[in-house]
Formats: sequence, C-alpha cells, structure tokens
Amino acid sequence: MFALFNKKKNGYNIKGENNRIIIVNENGISEDLHHDMIITGLTLEILGSNNIIKIHKPFSFFNSYFKISGSSSNTEIIINSNSRLMLQISAWGGDGQKVYIGKNVQMTGLGVISLCDQGAKVEIMDDCLIAAGLSIWAGDGHTLYDIKTNQAINLAKEKPVKIGNHCWICSHCTFLKGASIADNCVIGTRALVTKKFEKENCVIAGNPASYVRYNINWDKCRAWQYKD
Repeated sequence: MFALFNKKKNGYNIKGENNRIIIVNENGISEDLHHDMIITGLTLEILGSNNIIKIHKPFSFFNSYFKISGSSSNTEIIINSNSRLMLQISAWGGDGQKVYIGKNVQMTGLGVISLCDQGAKVEIMDDCLIAAGLSIWAGDGHTLYDIKTNQAINLAKEKPVKIGNHCWICSHCTFLKGASIADNCVIGTRALVTKKFEKENCVIAGNPASYVRYNINWDKCRAWQYKD
C-alpha cells in the first residue's frame, strides 16, 4: 500500500491501494518515490488502486499534471528517458488504461491526453516533437450502440491511439480514438486525425486529416540551416 502524501509538502495526493510511483535512473535501477521526494514540474493525483507510474531519468516536466480517478484502476503510465513534457493526463471511466511516452519526446507547449474509457491506450514513440495544443481523446466517454443488436460499437480497447517514431506534431492537433500515424510523418496545424495512416514519410493535414504530401522527412533545425 502506498500511503497518502502530504499534499501541502509536495503537491501529491495519493490514495487507494497498491499504487506505485517508480523512478528509474540512468543505470536501470528503480526506486519508489518517497514522501520527501519531489518531481519538479509534475503534480500527481491518484485516487484509484493498483496503478503504476514509471518515469525514466533524465526527464523534464513543466506544468504537468497526472490524475488517475477513483473510477480507474490498473492504469499504467510510462515516461521514457530524455523527455521534456508539458502534459496533462487524465485517466477516468474505466480500468486497464495505458499511456506510453517514448525516449526523447519534446513538447513545446501544453498537451492533454484523456483516456476516459475501459482499456484506452495512447502510445507516443521515440524522438517526437510536439507543439502546443495537442489533444488526444483515447475514448469517447459515452456509449455509441447499434439499435438492432443493442451492442456498444465504440469500445476504446479495440482502437488505441498511436504516434510513430520521429513525428512532428504541429500546433493544436487533435487525435481521436483509433487514430494512428506511421514513422517520420508531419501533422499540420489544427489537423483532426480520426483514423489510421499507415504510410511513412508523409505530411498529413486537414479536418478531417488526409495525406497532402509523400516522400518527406523532417529535421529540428531551421530550413535555411539544413544541409543534406
């Protein structure tokens, strides 16, 4: 059992049973977060049980907030090394939810991930650059059902959200349940991504998003500085 943190001391509010916050150092050695340890730039609130947050050093958080509500358990949040995050994660409305952030993911402004359904899953793979205003809805929060069969047709566990390796997500993009993009893609400003895009090295833009250019890649340097 992980005891309740003193909220006034470090900003963490941990309740429920068997919750763990694990810090993994550069040598792969794991240590549970103690009462006197602070993760600068990150506020935590865990009200459910059997949840794990694992963060690999080195890391940088800015105005980040992770909340796992009392209606969620067995949630897993994994943050890999060399990530710079301004991120709000909200897990609610179901069990078995997961967020995976790869290595060297850089966020230049605040992003929001809402899990909000049973088995909802989000993966952001290595070496991604993400501008301000990212919004990921890995579940719908309400039921859509077939009136003939009376069966739910929008289960989140069947439609994870995935952003591939080395993707550049421009400002104020939205990803909905089941949206995914392949490696080395660029997502244009204010794109609404609603489905799978399986081709690599593409520019994807629009509302709803579609392919607008093929056979590209990108680099973090300014265009005038780029040399092949």
